[in-house]
Amino acid sequence: FRSTPAPCRAYIKQALKIIMEGTEQELIEFIEEKRLEFSSLPAEQISFPRSASNITKYTNPQTIYEKGTPLHIRGCIMFNHQLKEKGLGNKYNAINDGEKIKFTYLKQPNILKDSVISFPVRLPKEFGLEKYIDYDMQFDKCFIEPMKIILDCIGWQMEKQNSLEI
Repeated sequence: FRSTPAPCRAYIKQALKIIMEGTEQELIEFIEEKRLEFSSLPAEQISFPRSASNITKYTNPQTIYEKGTPLHIRGCIMFNHQLKEKGLGNKYNAINDGEKIKFTYLKQPNILKDSVISFPVRLPKEFGLEKYIDYDMQFDKCFIEPMKIILDCIGWQMEKQNSLEI
């Protein structure tokens, strides 16, 4: 649960309360409302917290990172690469092994030509990635997927189903 962004932890707790005390329709409306709210939050709040390790092991001078690099480590290597590319090494520290980081999915295509970026505290504005943050993917991974497991067990839907019946 600690590897889930804080807003989603709160959403899950609220959703469980609705499941216990409310109706399926109330839950569907709640999910729609929270998806909208989530999409207005900054990257720092919606990103997955993790620890960085083996950054140097997976770094490759020719290809930036090795094949099979874990997603969040790939994001760390991309962060460090962008610091070098943009000459921001004096303004921001590179991510090192053992540090706490956050990572977020990026929409494709984007200026990094990658699907993820990690960052230590704040996503640098100079990277120009705000408009590429994949809020739908983030929301699905940190809220929808965990909730789906529960809802499948009780037979509830997460969104209004269109019916062909008249």
